[in-house]
Amino acid sequence: MTRKEQTMIQRPLQDLKYIVIHHSDTPQNFTVEQIRQIHLALGFSDIGYHYLINDKGLHIGRDIQYSGAHAIGEKGIWLSQSPNHYAIGICIIGNFEDNPLPDKLTNETAYNIKRIATKYKIPLDREHILGHKEISYTACPGKNTMHKIYEKLAV
Repeated sequence: MTRKEQTMIQRPLQDLKYIVIHHSDTPQNFTVEQIRQIHLALGFSDIGYHYLINDKGLHIGRDIQYSGAHAIGEKGIWLSQSPNHYAIGICIIGNFEDNPLPDKLTNETAYNIKRIATKYKIPLDREHILGHKEISYTACPGKNTMHKIYEKLAV
């Protein structure tokens, strides 16, 4: 979330090939609406993520038909393509760099990744389910978060 977006861009759903996992770097009790207000204040057209997860379950963010505003490609193949166009952004609410991802959120996240991947025909593997730090220079989604999620997904 380092660049301001000017307007939301529609994309064909068949272009979806990846899921990028984030953490909000906020307290776990933050609401989707609080995160939306932060993104709007940064100049985004809406919340940057397509889905958000907290201990109450899955929440809808930005409409899936629009490119997200959740990642800037800075590594590998992402230097030549936009992760926001090709990826679904999922944000787990909380800071998991300082605190480990709780088992309940690990389970909820893995369950919803499976549902979303199936719905949009995204392969359930480590090449298509990525942590934000795998495509950008960031600590997001926190220490061991992806390890726990991959373990739960059995990938």
